[in-house]
Amino acid sequence: MEKEKIMYATMKWLEEAIDSLSKARTTIVEKAGENPLDPELNWLLALISSTLRTTHCIWEYIVDRLYKNGKVHKNTFSQ
Repeated sequence: MEKEKIMYATMKWLEEAIDSLSKARTTIVEKAGENPLDPELNWLLALISSTLRTTHCIWEYIVDRLYKNGKVHKNTFSQ
């Protein structure tokens, strides 16, 4: 069905977004090292972390819908 194809494609795009956001967050934390973050970078880190959580929630919803509908198997997912 078309809906499942759209959901599956969206899930794959979200996986890429999750990976990219995770890398961005890691980069900021690594660059900061032991030093406290500048307020602007701290705000950026909080924004990235929040966006990552939201994106992951959407990804989990799609995985749940596709799995419950029997369209894909759980081991298909990379997250």
